[in-house]
Amino acid sequence: MAFGEAQVSATPPRLHRNVWVATATSFLTDVSSDMLQSVLPLFLANVLGVRVWTIGLLYGLADTASSVLKLYSGWLSDRLRTRKWLAVFGYATSALSKPFLYTASTWGAVAGVRFVDRVGKGIRTAPRDALLADSTPANQRGFAFGLHRAGDSAGAVVGLLIAVWIVTRAQGDVRLLTDETFRTLVLWSLLPAFVAVVLLALGARDVAIPKSARATPRIRIRGLGRPFAAFAVCSVLFEFGNSADAFLVLRAQERGISVMGILWLAVAFNVVYTVISTPAGRLADRVPRKWLVFAGWLVYAGVYLGFALAGTSTHVAVLYTTYGVYHGLVAGSAKALIADLVPAELRGTAYGSYAGLIGIASLPASVFAGVLWEGIGAWSGFGPEAPFFFGAAMATLAAVLLAILVPSRPPPAAPAPGEALPSEASTASAPVTPIPVVAAVIENGGRYLLGCRPAEKQHGGLWEFPGGKLNPGETLLGGARRELSEELSLAVTRISEPLYTGHDAGGAFEILFVRVDVEGDPVAIEHSAIGWFTPGELSGMRLAPVDALFARTLAASSGPGAT
Repeated sequence: MAFGEAQVSATPPRLHRNVWVATATSFLTDVSSDMLQSVLPLFLANVLGVRVWTIGLLYGLADTASSVLKLYSGWLSDRLRTRKWLAVFGYATSALSKPFLYTASTWGAVAGVRFVDRVGKGIRTAPRDALLADSTPANQRGFAFGLHRAGDSAGAVVGLLIAVWIVTRAQGDVRLLTDETFRTLVLWSLLPAFVAVVLLALGARDVAIPKSARATPRIRIRGLGRPFAAFAVCSVLFEFGNSADAFLVLRAQERGISVMGILWLAVAFNVVYTVISTPAGRLADRVPRKWLVFAGWLVYAGVYLGFALAGTSTHVAVLYTTYGVYHGLVAGSAKALIADLVPAELRGTAYGSYAGLIGIASLPASVFAGVLWEGIGAWSGFGPEAPFFFGAAMATLAAVLLAILVPSRPPPAAPAPGEALPSEASTASAPVTPIPVVAAVIENGGRYLLGCRPAEKQHGGLWEFPGGKLNPGETLLGGARRELSEELSLAVTRISEPLYTGHDAGGAFEILFVRVDVEGDPVAIEHSAIGWFTPGELSGMRLAPVDALFARTLAASSGPGAT
């Protein structure tokens, strides 16, 4: 973690107010949203008579637009160095769209309202998640995100209980949803949606974040490091089989469950989700977070296989409830894992890029699920079991690849800023002649280029000036050219005499820091992330031991104004 957010302490610090405000905001938003979420696919199928593949298309398009917008909002929050007001604007956009559902009488009108609602979600999600990460020490992020997700699901439970009460009064235990019931639910959903916007606007505070060097909004896995890229690829494969939850609702009704029964199943799902989220988040602060994601994906595979084979409403009820275990394990853990894999100044972009990739996969996932279920045109499809068999297979494949490709980075218990970790070489006897290492000091506009070491290497997660060991007989210039080409895809044009020479704790390596002029744009090929930092910013970063010593010298020579 680049800026040493976590401090070692006997008593964990209290969570920042932003965590509690964001959790309360999500609670109220989910009270509103979940009054409608479980019945919207029923309104489309029962009242408007829309085909299953069209429902898949409607959900897929809206979710894809939402996810792609997360990329831009995440980048913009990095660029503007503000999270709060983008999140407020997103919540407000979704709230303002809801009243139009009251008058919607065609599937196109419903699609338009849902599209605007998802646009709001796309605007708010990445800045809100980045605000949570920025406001929380690294060794408490699993808990913070788990608490936030618990607030989501608790709001959903309250919203669903209100919906149960309304449906009971409006139509009783009838299998199909009526038009009047749906529109009553829409009216009741408006108040908590608007209160949530006011709460976030008045209660949250932006926190200071580092300046981002990223200049353009785009989905760029490579520039965010290999561990993040591996996790993103696994997640996209999983998402191809993760069709919209609307298909679970339609499958439950197809197995004979009434509207009231479906709402009670959704309550049970969210109770399980709420109960699991916070302890799963705490567990994610103690074990490698990828294993909670792995376990959640396997639970998902089992649930979807069960939905494919379900023969009775009882089977569906048990499976729908168990589905909450998957969400409780994965939701907070996955977001905390992303925060571990990228530096602080790129978190908004990382969350946005991740969401953008997931959104791109969401459209074909939901459309394909609808086509598998009911076909298209004259073709009648493979039946309602087919999308669930496919989802189970994709989740299993993604889980296996996750276990193989994503490093088991333990949750960080970060040292204080600038604190050095012991060298592996410190316990070994030093060679007579230390091995020379070139460290490139690349400056641009008062900022210096550093890379974050991959988790699996010595000093994993610490930042360093790029470079590496010289080969036997190799000059400093030759070594710098080779290393910077391999690590950053940069061409070296000139180097200086050594500015500073340091030795690791065991004396096995002699690190020579040289000023280097380069051509090209740096790319994080061998580092998990790269960034440009002022000498003042370096003092607050977790640096490799010798790099920390050189950074102090660099800050002193730059003077007090180098911030």
